[in-house]
Amino acid sequence: MLMSPERLLKHFNQIAESPDAVPRLRRFILDLAVRGKLVEQDPKDEPASKLLKRIEAEKARLLKEGTLKKQILIKPENNELPFELPDLWMLSSLGEVAQYGLPDKVDSNKQISSDTWVLDLEDIEKDTSCLLNRVFSFDRPFQSSKTCFKKGDVLFGKLRPYLNKVIVADMDGVCSSEIVPVRGFCKMASEYIRLILKSPLTMNRVDRLMYGMKMPRLGTNDALALSFPLPPLAEQHRIVAKVDELMALCDDLEKTQAKRESRRDRLVAATLLGLNNGDTNSESGTSIGFAESARFYFNHLPRLTTRPEHIQQLRQTILNLAVHGKLIPQNSHDQPAVELLKRIAGEKQRLIKQGKLKKQEDIEPADKTDTPFEVPIGWEWVCAGSVFLNVTDGFHNTPTPTIKGYKYLTAKHIRPGKIDFENCLYVDEKNHKQLFAKTRVKQGDILIVNIGDYTAQSFHV
Repeated sequence: MLMSPERLLKHFNQIAESPDAVPRLRRFILDLAVRGKLVEQDPKDEPASKLLKRIEAEKARLLKEGTLKKQILIKPENNELPFELPDLWMLSSLGEVAQYGLPDKVDSNKQISSDTWVLDLEDIEKDTSCLLNRVFSFDRPFQSSKTCFKKGDVLFGKLRPYLNKVIVADMDGVCSSEIVPVRGFCKMASEYIRLILKSPLTMNRVDRLMYGMKMPRLGTNDALALSFPLPPLAEQHRIVAKVDELMALCDDLEKTQAKRESRRDRLVAATLLGLNNGDTNSESGTSIGFAESARFYFNHLPRLTTRPEHIQQLRQTILNLAVHGKLIPQNSHDQPAVELLKRIAGEKQRLIKQGKLKKQEDIEPADKTDTPFEVPIGWEWVCAGSVFLNVTDGFHNTPTPTIKGYKYLTAKHIRPGKIDFENCLYVDEKNHKQLFAKTRVKQGDILIVNIGDYTAQSFHV
């Protein structure tokens, strides 16, 4: 299967709604490239086996001249590849076809001219490998050792290699030790080496090979042994040209997608604004703007909720509508809230007389002149304490934990809509009785977190 701009456009619409559609397409293109399925093979091309022989001859000459350091190379086995290579290709290793790391070093900016490019890993954007910032030595003085590179060298970020930072130098310069210059033998196509290093084949391998917890990196020997599908030299250039063509198309698609997502976000925001702030008809209790916005929103729900943040916005809107009295129509036959408040007050007095409820301080009624919005006819603004039988702030001192016993919940175990019992503390029988007396929880109670990053999370027991 060969990939063309026409085929890419044909299939793009099937996955374009996905937020990561374009990054997935880019990985797909690179995967096709290293499998030899991106361009046609030409039987007239010099086979990769002959290119390898010329590379070996060049390496032998450089070793004899002392300009190349001998390295221990581990050539991958054919069974290491998850696919078969075309007839004219050869499976090689990175260390076999390119020089990984260069010997030329400088120890300070005093050894270079003031207009020398000084490249750090932070100058390269994650995944895209775009150069974010070009800094010269007069603006970036240094005292640590730097590696010299030439125009056309491939610069590979070996620190946190999963960040996928690989560029081809467009001018001479020096780089930090976290960046390794890679120079192909026999005029290998630098851009082909780059796309091999950025391909899913290499990235998947790097994920398994990198070491170090705090500063994960790829070791030199592991880098030298990375599988390198080697096509004929002429085909390398055809592959690079096709990748450039398709990546440019991806750039256009990304811009189109960004514009579409921006329009979608504005549409979602406007629709949710209509849902939240529709004009209320005082006689019917219905919202004119709400009805129109709700009909539009739910008729187009799949197209308006394509990202997780859209779902979160919808959840918040539903809750907002509920407390505004706009989620369902009001029934004029319902008992008004003022009657419910009278019955609540009566129940509280009965429980106080029975000794089941402590007498509470009188709670001032809500100031109706300072409420954030108008409520429907039949609703009332009240203070929360007026309708709660009991409010407690829980147990203040952390009990001595035990290996087993009764589970003890803290704020971190309350998640939106659920209790997470993982990594719970346990308390013994004595502590359990003390805690139970202070913070007894019954079915139907509401637990609200009011501390730290967990604030406003709640759970209905």
